[in-house]
Amino acid sequence: MSLLRVVLLTVVLMFTSICGANVIWSNPAGSAGLFDWSNGSGTGGLYADPTLIGGDTLTFFPSQFRAESVNASPDSISDGIEFELSAHTGYSFRDISITLQGDYGLLGPGLLDISGILQIQNLDTLEVISGTLASDPVMPIDSGMGSWMGTIYAETGGIDWTNIKVMFNSTLYASSFPGSVAFIEEKVLGSAIEMQIVPEPATLAFLGLGMLLLTRKSRKKIAC
Repeated sequence: MSLLRVVLLTVVLMFTSICGANVIWSNPAGSAGLFDWSNGSGTGGLYADPTLIGGDTLTFFPSQFRAESVNASPDSISDGIEFELSAHTGYSFRDISITLQGDYGLLGPGLLDISGILQIQNLDTLEVISGTLASDPVMPIDSGMGSWMGTIYAETGGIDWTNIKVMFNSTLYASSFPGSVAFIEEKVLGSAIEMQIVPEPATLAFLGLGMLLLTRKSRKKIAC
């Protein structure tokens, strides 16, 4: 790990410790087509309140979520969200994906980076899965100007995930050399929730019987 990255991470830890109190959304609970959400809050309030788009995507439009370094003074900023989801009857959660978008620019030599982590907890079993951010262009960036996009994907892997807690955090880093300017900002965050139909007990029994018959058939072939 470079000295520059160590300095940036130290700044992030200081920021997190100062801004640790959660900010409750103005719409901390609500209902979508196939799920309900509750206990919605943010770490520092940069993500503001979500808007439900397309029936299954909680979308945020961050305010002042920007790291800017001028004349060799490094900068970083971090924020997060957490909320709980309950599937409507007959459905369960298949996967959760986070998409982030923003802009960046380097006027002279410098370095820009972003990190993010998504955690999903099954509130019934306390099992936790996680995913990390992949970005386009690949971070860190050391030249140019333009827009960037990041994605995080976490798959529940089972039909029994009907009550979950979603926890997400991202951090922007910017550093520059004397006489240069570097900035990176986050403008949009979307949390897409994909659902699947939970098989009825009769369907599960039928599937189990089918597997049993296939197993017996395979054993008979081996015996012959």
